[in-house]
Order: sequence, then C-alpha cells, then structure tokens
Amino acid sequence: MKASQPTRRGPRLSHLARPRLSADRRAAGQAGSTLVEVLLAVAILGIVVVALMTGLLTLARSTRIHRNHSNGLAVITSAAEYASDNSQLVYQAGCPSAPPAYTVPSGSFPGVSVATSCVDTTLQKLTLTLAFTNPAGSWTLEVLKRPA
Repeated sequence: MKASQPTRRGPRLSHLARPRLSADRRAAGQAGSTLVEVLLAVAILGIVVVALMTGLLTLARSTRIHRNHSNGLAVITSAAEYASDNSQLVYQAGCPSAPPAYTVPSGSFPGVSVATSCVDTTLQKLTLTLAFTNPAGSWTLEVLKRPA
C-alpha cells in the first residue's frame, strides 16, 4: 500500500507563497524602465544634443566672420598708413587737371583698390576700398595726401 499523503483542506495557496519575478526585482531595488520612459529620455537627450550642436555651429560661424572682419580692417588700415606715408608712396603732382593713379602692393595688401581725386591744387584724396565676400561688404578708408 502506498504511504498516505496528508490531506489538504481549503483552496490551494501555493501561488501566494512564491512572489512573481517582477515583484522580486522591485523588492531588490532593480526596478526596470518602461518603454515610454526610455523613449522620452532618448527624445529629451536628442533635443539637448541638437540645441548644443546648433549653438556650437553658430559660434564657429560668427567667430569666422569676426576674424575675417578683423583681418580685413587690419589690412585696409595698414594700406592707409602705407598710402599716407610719403616715403612709401611718393606724392605725385597732377591736380587739378588729372588725378594721379596710385597703387598699393597687392602682395602686402591683397584686395585693396585705390581711387584718387583732387581736393585742391595740392591736396589729393585717396579712397582705399577692400571688398570681402563672407558676409558680403567692404571697408573704405579715405587718406588725404599732400606734398612733403
């Protein structure tokens, strides 16, 4: 004969004795994230990265523009000093009948053009212009030249 098994009375409660796996994780402090939470975190991170990259690109572009302007101003200022110095660019008579043509060395002052006009019989006005492309514009300086 078989050994008799103890008889059970009442409903079976075995499922209550062992907690489910997700409850075990939560109890141990290892709660997982839901898909919605992960997607929201990725979306927020993406927005922050795009904002930072846009800011960095704007900073780089504005720095380049400022550097080009500063370099252009330095070139045209140097060209104006060169043009006003009679030891460098010698005064040429010719006013008022025909204004003389002056040039500045293109190797030292790239992109600088010179236009000359007569103010009176001895005073000449040299208009130096430097055109630049990024952004489009130009620097213009006027120099008055008289005999030494």
